[in-house]
Amino acid sequence: MTELQMTNRMRNDILTFLFLLFTGLIVSTSLIGAVSAQTLVSISPLTQQINEGQSFTISVYVEPDAPASGGQLNLQFDSSLVNVINITEGNLLNQDGASTIFNSGTIDNSQGTVTDVYAVILGKSNVTSSGTFLSIDLVALNKSGTSAFELSDVIISNSEGQSLPITTINGNADVGDGGSGAFDPMVYDINKNGTIEKSEVFTAIADYFDYQITKAEVFAVIGEYFR
Repeated sequence: MTELQMTNRMRNDILTFLFLLFTGLIVSTSLIGAVSAQTLVSISPLTQQINEGQSFTISVYVEPDAPASGGQLNLQFDSSLVNVINITEGNLLNQDGASTIFNSGTIDNSQGTVTDVYAVILGKSNVTSSGTFLSIDLVALNKSGTSAFELSDVIISNSEGQSLPITTINGNADVGDGGSGAFDPMVYDINKNGTIEKSEVFTAIADYFDYQITKAEVFAVIGEYFR
């Protein structure tokens, strides 16, 4: 075994140990209850590689930490790289057969914005299971680069109209040859402070168990945490 192979094997062993360590911490935390748990609102998939001219879809996925009955949000994107074609309601609020009001918002492909998207359950029903809040159909333009998908003015509310504490995770798409196509662990910098914190590693591992990212991508987040 060469020195390089030994170094890579040691690195993988360390990352595997850290992965198992953080996973154990998540299980322990879930058993005693998270004091500061929040409803998670994220772009899915977090990152993807798109060809120029290709149509694709992103979703806004919600994991309620408390009963939810409605939500609203805005979205920003790079209109020189992608355009939004259509927005449809997901299964989050109507998963139990409830009737909803859905507004697909205003699409402005010149400014790169989607504004005033909202959905609400009619009556006093609520949901506690995770689901897709909405799906967004887009098309990539004939230009290479990376478009971020940034959520803003996000509100998830209960049946009394009260806002729930939330955490948002943005995503991105690499179009053509402009993007690296590589996973960027800093998409988990939820607090936007330039570093990966322990709670953000927990979020990445939870996404791994929800089949949203790979183990290699979790390792990248853990590696960023220990930088």
